[in-house]
Amino acid sequence: MAVVQDEVLDAFITELRERALSEFRRIEKENQDRYERVRELSMKLRDILSHFSEEDRETIESYMEEKDSLTSDELDYVYLQGIIHCCKMLKMLKII
Repeated sequence: MAVVQDEVLDAFITELRERALSEFRRIEKENQDRYERVRELSMKLRDILSHFSEEDRETIESYMEEKDSLTSDELDYVYLQGIIHCCKMLKMLKII
């Protein structure tokens, strides 16, 4: 049962996080500019990687994928902690 609850909680947190990130990306012009810059740099990086040996390219790509995955897990953890802290604060304030 705990596994199912964990999966539901993970899905819930992912959905909330994705909604928040979508709003973050949409609202601020500065953020939109930064995302565009990241896309441009990504294309340049792909071009640079194409000149590397296959082994070096795979090593760099594996690193980037692992780092992105870790960052995603960290965001999920911090988001969950925020929910927990919010509930504790609401309980302390006797709102719940």
